[in-house]
Amino acid sequence: MIKMIAILKRKTGMSMEDFKRHYDTSHVPLVSGIMGKYLKAYVRNYSDGASPFPVGKPNEFDCVTEFHYDSMEDLLAAAAEIEKPENAPLVRADELRFLDIDNVVVFVANTRDNRDGVFGG
Repeated sequence: MIKMIAILKRKTGMSMEDFKRHYDTSHVPLVSGIMGKYLKAYVRNYSDGASPFPVGKPNEFDCVTEFHYDSMEDLLAAAAEIEKPENAPLVRADELRFLDIDNVVVFVANTRDNRDGVFGG
C-alpha cells in the first residue's frame, strides 16, 4: 500500500474545533469529490494533546492525514485530478481557509505493518 502523509498545522488564530469542523465538513468532501475514486482511505488523526513519552520535541502540529492508495499510479492519478485547472484553484482556496500552508509537511510512504513479521506476528 502507498500512503501520502500530510502533517498539518491550523491557520493562526483558528480554534481546534473550527479547524476540525472545516476540515471534516468542507475540505474532505471537496477533495474526496475530486480524487475519491483513487483513494482506499482518507484518515485524519487529530492531535489530542502532549505525548506521554519523553522523546523528541513538543508537538506543534494539529493533524496527521493519511491518504491510502493501492499503487503509486493511483496516487499520481489522484494528484493529477487535484491539479487540473478546474480543481486546483478550488482546493488551494479552501486550504488557505484553515491551514498554515507554510508549515505543511507531506511525504509518500510504502507502508509496512506487523503482518510483515517485524513484530513476530
